[in-house]
Formats: sequence, C-alpha cells, structure tokens
Amino acid sequence: MTQSNRILSTYSFLYCILSFFSVCFYALNGDSKEISFEDKIKAINVEVVESYPESDLLKSATFNEIFCNPKKNIYEVLKLLSKDNINDWQKRIAALSMQNLPLEDYLIFITKLLNLRKKEKISKELFFMVTFPGHDWNTTIQENYNDVNVRKVLNEIKYSPAVGDDVKEYVDMILTGELFDHIYLLKKVGQLPPAKPADKVCK
Repeated sequence: MTQSNRILSTYSFLYCILSFFSVCFYALNGDSKEISFEDKIKAINVEVVESYPESDLLKSATFNEIFCNPKKNIYEVLKLLSKDNINDWQKRIAALSMQNLPLEDYLIFITKLLNLRKKEKISKELFFMVTFPGHDWNTTIQENYNDVNVRKVLNEIKYSPAVGDDVKEYVDMILTGELFDHIYLLKKVGQLPPAKPADKVCK
C-alpha cells in the first residue's frame, strides 16, 4: 500500500468513527428532546376538541400524565395561562389538569388564577370555569368550605372587582355550605360517583 493510500485509509477510518459518535450523540440528545408543556397541551387539543365532553380529556394519555402529577406542572400551567397566543379551550385543558392538586396547593393555584384575572390575562368566564369546574372534576373546595384558609381565599375572590356577579353568587353558595349539602345529596343518591377521576386514571 502506497503512502497516499495509507493516509486516505486513516482519514476514512477516522471519518467513520466520528460519524458513528455523531449519530449516537444525535440519538441520545436530539431525538430524546423533551416536548414543551405548551406543545403537550396543543397535542391534547388535537385529541380532544372543544366540542367533545370535557371528560374525554381523561382518555388522553398525555393529559393524564399531567393530571396525575399536577404539583410538577403547576407553574407551567400558570405560565401558559398568561399567554395571549393560547386559546380559551387550551387554557381550560391546562387548568383542568390541575384538578388533582391537594387542597393547600389548589388554594395557591386559584389565588394565582385570581391574579391572572386581575391582569386580564384570562376572561371572567374562563376564570369561573377553571376555578370551579363541574362537580365531576373536583369538589375539594366545596367539601372543605369550613376550612379557615379556604374561606380566606373564597372571600378574596368574592370581594374582588375582577370577577363577575355569577362567581360571587357561587362563592356565597360555597361559604354557606349550600353546595356541600348539594354534593352530599348527589353522592347519596348515586348521581355523583364517590370516587374522584384521579382514583380511576392515576395508579
């Protein structure tokens, strides 16, 4: 083998080695790049459009991944809710994914929602829907209406000029225990399942 052929073979060998490591690096770092939270919400939106029942969200593996780990995602949700390029349905998806938060964290969450409402980052209607979703999603606030911290947050909402009269009336129904009695009756007659959605999808 001539000198020039040896040099060429050496360069070819080195090129193959470098190419191999480049492919490995891409496989390990490029393809495994984590999808952003915003993209996850938009992907869920493709699976479950606004005209579908909200409960269909619980059929989405991507939604359930967030729903079952809400504390990990709470600040991502708040950041997304403050964005102007996210539509109301996508914001509702994000907020509904927080309905499995423990009481203490949920109070922090709805306090942050009130701040977003004050800054007009979310509409009055959206604030109502995501703070107090249907009873089939979450009844934590209603069932803990006598808790000191719950009442403090509810009164802050009630007396805020940023919320509508419908919210104030609903908060009054919580504070008086009216909704607690209503939820108790619904569960007693079997119109509201005793198990929470998280009990079914989060294992």
